[in-house]
Amino acid sequence: MDNCIVRQASLKDAPHLARLLTQLGYPTSSEEMTERLQPLLQRPEYITFVAESGNILVGMVGVHVAFGYELKGPYGRLTGLVVDELFRRHGIGRRLIETVEAWLREHSISLIIVTSGIHRTQAHQFYTDLGFIETGKRFAKHLE
Repeated sequence: MDNCIVRQASLKDAPHLARLLTQLGYPTSSEEMTERLQPLLQRPEYITFVAESGNILVGMVGVHVAFGYELKGPYGRLTGLVVDELFRRHGIGRRLIETVEAWLREHSISLIIVTSGIHRTQAHQFYTDLGFIETGKRFAKHLE
């Protein structure tokens, strides 16, 4: 999408991000998104980019820079990627990933990791098409 710009997110984007996360399957109110986004924007190890077309926020990607016991140096973990359902298949997701990759390279980070729900088969193909390889399985346990 040629008229799309990618920029860093700001707190004013919270209502739009809530809409996108709801589309992704995580019902979120504007107030909840504001509460979640505010601390993330203040922490240097988190970065959130948004894609905007005209005055419409059409996508977002978040990344967390972390360290691991098994890795030398930091890595980036994608913590969220969503494109508005009306704007999918126009290259916006690819552009958001490319923006994150460029940002990570600028910070001398050479590894990016993403986990994706087992039911998101289209997302799996998207990541594979962008050069990601499957390296394992994710397990989760909710603690009561």
